[in-house]
Amino acid sequence: MSDLHRSTLCRARQVSATARAWLRMLIVGAVISVLLCAVAQTDAATLTIDDAVTMALKNNQDYLIAKSQLEKADAEIQKATAGALPTLSFGSSYTRNLKIPTMVFGGESFKIGTDNQMDIGLNLIQPIWLGGKVFTAMKIAKIYKRYTEDMVREAEGQIVYGVRRAFLGAILTQDVVMVYRDALATAELNFDIVNKMYSQGVVSEYEYLRAQVEVANLRPQLTQTQNGAVIALESLKNLIGIKLSESLELRYEFDSTIVGREFNLEYLQTLASTNRAALQQQEHLTDITRRAIGIAKSGRNFNLILQSQYGYRLQGDDDAFQLFKRSDWTPSWTATLNLSMPIFDGFTTTAEIRKAKTDYQNTSLSLEQLKRQVELDVRQAYYTYQESGERLKAQQKTIDQAEEGLKIARLRYQNGIGTQLEILSAESALTLARTNYVQATHDAAAAVYGLLRVTGVNSIQELKEQ
Repeated sequence: MSDLHRSTLCRARQVSATARAWLRMLIVGAVISVLLCAVAQTDAATLTIDDAVTMALKNNQDYLIAKSQLEKADAEIQKATAGALPTLSFGSSYTRNLKIPTMVFGGESFKIGTDNQMDIGLNLIQPIWLGGKVFTAMKIAKIYKRYTEDMVREAEGQIVYGVRRAFLGAILTQDVVMVYRDALATAELNFDIVNKMYSQGVVSEYEYLRAQVEVANLRPQLTQTQNGAVIALESLKNLIGIKLSESLELRYEFDSTIVGREFNLEYLQTLASTNRAALQQQEHLTDITRRAIGIAKSGRNFNLILQSQYGYRLQGDDDAFQLFKRSDWTPSWTATLNLSMPIFDGFTTTAEIRKAKTDYQNTSLSLEQLKRQVELDVRQAYYTYQESGERLKAQQKTIDQAEEGLKIARLRYQNGIGTQLEILSAESALTLARTNYVQATHDAAAAVYGLLRVTGVNSIQELKEQ
């Protein structure tokens, strides 16, 4: 064997050993990467859209404030009821007559009173009639409780819809990232093909540079979409009360079968008028202002109050006043009916009635305005739902056509028939089709949640006319 042959064989063995060493390092690195990914996936919390809604209702401050108003409503009912109940109080008083008045009768002077007087006893007050004010206030308090319950439902509906939109927005940005990753992979594959053909002298340098530029242009776009996905996810975390540093993996599967269902627009309007919390809340407010007119008018009615007092009185001069001698205390028990009728109050009641009527008129107008707005909201949500379903079906076909067009363009180019421009155009068309499909899927899901929001129901099944 020649020295040249031995030297070549030795170098080949060294290269082979080096290659095996690199291969082992690559395998070990791949295994470590897989393990790290598995650990990262294990640490990341999985969140569904229903989980996000539950967490938001648990942590959202506006919703918690709205719920606290329920306790206030209960207190208002108790307060209004107390106006019809009797009040019982205990009292005690001591009077020192510094100068006792005298009365002259038959030439002789007589003192009226004693040096000391002490009273102790119970006082009972029972309203019998206050012009209907008490009973009207009790009714208003109960209506206010229902008003508050609808306010809580409306706040809950706003939060649920906002969280769902934020969750869908985060899913959308993540899906767009996947689209641009696929687009970059497609452009890199195309560049590899062009690079091989360029090294063989089959294509021009212009086509080589054009394919390279396409890859370079897609990379910053991918980075931009990735940053957008991070921002959307952090916005969702902030909305539902999760720390921004916490790892979170969103899980959402869109059921395309819920899009394209036929709904009756008139039935949706009926649902909204029955279930929309904001509408019912305004109806309760209108009822409250209507009854408030009666309270204002009660200022012109008579009041009848029963008052009863039971107690003991101790009287005596300084030399005979014994505070704790039981026999000196004289009992007393009185019952009084107080009837009062306002004659002139400086037009205060008249002004209160005018104000109450104005408030009722304003709330009535606001109620009619809200009814028209709810009707418009339902119509817009209904048409958006229909349009999103048609667009979703069309975009699925567009993706299939764009994928087939890219295959044809590659075959034409590899066979020397087509041009690099055809491939780049087909790649752009496929990226656009996939982006539009992701957007259409997002819009379709948002349209479904929009229908639920404007009608005030919780599930898509309730939208179907029974």
